[in-house]
Amino acid sequence: MKDEIMEKVNIGMVGFGYIAHGVFELISKQKEYIAKKIGKEINIIRIAEKDSEKLKSLSGEVASTIKVSHDAAVIYNDPEVDIVVELIGGVDPAYDIVMKSLKAGKYVVTANKDLIANKGGDIHRTAEANDVDILFEASVLGGIPIVGPLKTTLASDKIYKIVGIVNGTTNYILTRMEKDDLSFEKALSIAQDLGYAEKANPFFDCF
Repeated sequence: MKDEIMEKVNIGMVGFGYIAHGVFELISKQKEYIAKKIGKEINIIRIAEKDSEKLKSLSGEVASTIKVSHDAAVIYNDPEVDIVVELIGGVDPAYDIVMKSLKAGKYVVTANKDLIANKGGDIHRTAEANDVDILFEASVLGGIPIVGPLKTTLASDKIYKIVGIVNGTTNYILTRMEKDDLSFEKALSIAQDLGYAEKANPFFDCF
C-alpha cells in the first residue's frame, strides 16, 4: 500500500527581522514534527525583505528552495502561497500588505500588536468577506493561547472584562526589574537578547 501524499501548505513571509528569523528556524527545524501533528507539510517558499543584510543568514539546502524578493507584492500575488506571515511590525505598510493578502484569498498570520490594535476591525471584516482567517494570537500575551480558547472552549462564557498587562514582553521586563532589581534598560536588553523584543525598534514590544 502506497503512502498517502501529504497535503502541502505554502507560506510566504513578509519581513525577516529578529522575530521572523526565529519563526523561520522553528518551522525549518520542526518540519517533520509539525507534519505529524497536523497531517500537512508546511513549506516556506517565499520571503520578502527590503534589507538584504537580514537575508544573509539564509543558507543551506532549505534556503535554496526559497524565493527571495524586496517586494511584498510578489508574495500575496503568488497563487502558490496559501498563508502570508506578516512580521514587519507597525501599521504602515503592514496594513496595506495584510489587506491585499486577505483580498487575494490568503490566510494571514501576524504578531503585529500595533496593527491589530489600530486596524483590527477593518482587517477582520475583510477576512470574513473573503472567506479567510486572520490569525493574531502571536500578538497577544506573548503567544500564550488565549484567543483560541475564547473562540472555542470558552465561547459559551460571558466575559465582561480582562484586566492586566496583556503584553508578554512588558510583563517579562517588569518582573525582571522587580525581582532582580534591574534598570529598565538592562531588563529590555536581556529581553532583546532572548528574542522577546525586537533589537532594531523595541518600542511596540514594550508599550
